[in-house]
Parts: sequence; structure tokens; C-alpha cells
Amino acid sequence: TYLHLALHAVADQDDPGTSRFLLPDLDLTFAEIAARRGGWGRLAYLSACETTYSPRDLADEAIHLTAAFLLVGFSGVIGTLWRVPDAVAETTAAVFYDALDTVRDDPALALARTTRLVRVHYGGAPAAWAAHHHVGI
Repeated sequence: TYLHLALHAVADQDDPGTSRFLLPDLDLTFAEIAARRGGWGRLAYLSACETTYSPRDLADEAIHLTAAFLLVGFSGVIGTLWRVPDAVAETTAAVFYDALDTVRDDPALALARTTRLVRVHYGGAPAAWAAHHHVGI
């Protein structure tokens, strides 16, 4: 089972537990996501800004939105380290799912291929092509 979220997110530098996805009627925080347990699925793709951002003083801690999805039971999560322009996020997601079909459902390998392909297009701007990463299995 895959979950794909394409929305806005905010990484709270002062209180990472309140980092959140911005939904029309509510904000969904790290703490609220992490509190849900139950083996959700194979992959969560978080197409939102700063889902894996950690403040410098907590760099050795995994208190970010990407980790919340591991805590609830996703085997793997695609997240972002910083803000990504919408057009880049859209291109990256499309290339990722095409790559996923060709690598026998291996998200880490699919993202590695995606990064190489997106880098060709945005080569001079590593902030565009290097933001996405995979955690988990």
C-alpha cells in the first residue's frame, strides 16, 4: 500500500513535535501522526517541504514528519530535507513512480534513479534535485 501526500508542510525549529502538514481545515502535527499505530503500508511519499528537517541542535534526533510515518508503521518514506519548488516536486514524483515500476517496487533504488534523471534537468541547482531522500526499507 502506498500513501502519497502532496501539500504544504512547516518544520517547527523550536518544537519539532509540532512540525505539521497544512490542511484546509486543520494542521496535522508530528505528534498526532506518531500517536497512531497499526502497520500502515509499504511506502509514504511526502511531497511537501521540509518533511525531514531537523534543527541543528537536534540533528542526531529523528523528530520530523518523515519519521512520524516510520513510527506508525510505514516500511519506507520519501521525504524532503528543505523547501522544494512545486514544479520540481511534481516532476520528481512523476519520474519516481515511473522508476518504481521498473525496479521491482524498490523505493530506494527508484529514488536513486529519479535523482539522477532529475539532476540532468536541474543540474545547476542541487537545491532542486537533491532534496528528496528515502528512509526505511
